[in-house]
Amino acid sequence: MMKHDVQDVLKELGVDHLYRYRLEIRALPQILHMDERIYGVTSGVFESRRWMAVVTGRHLYLIAVHPVSKTEVKMIERSAVQQVQVAKGLLFAKITIIHSEGEILLEHVAKASVPSFVQSLEGHINH
Repeated sequence: MMKHDVQDVLKELGVDHLYRYRLEIRALPQILHMDERIYGVTSGVFESRRWMAVVTGRHLYLIAVHPVSKTEVKMIERSAVQQVQVAKGLLFAKITIIHSEGEILLEHVAKASVPSFVQSLEGHINH
C-alpha cells in the first residue's frame, strides 16, 4: 500500500480532512502488509499519548509517531477483539476496545471518525 492509496481510503471513509497531515499516515505504508486493506481509522489519547487506530481485515493497529523519536506500533488480531463501547460527549468521544489481552481506552476521539471505525470493528465481532 502506497501513501496515495492510504489517502484514497481516508477519502472513502470521509475522514481525510481529519488525518491528511498526520505523521502516522506517512508511516502506514511501511507498517501495513501489501495485501491489507484499511476499513476504519480514528485517533485518540491512550497511555497519555496520541495514537492512531487503524482497522484492517486482520488487525487493529495502534500507531504513535513522534517527530524526534521512533514510531511505536501495537498490533492486535481482529479476532481477539471482543467488544467495542462508545461514549459520546459534547465535542469528543471515547472508544473502549475490549480484547483477549486487555482493554484499550481511546479518549478525545473526533466524533466524525467514530461511526466508520466502530462499524469496521463490530463487523468482525458479529460474525
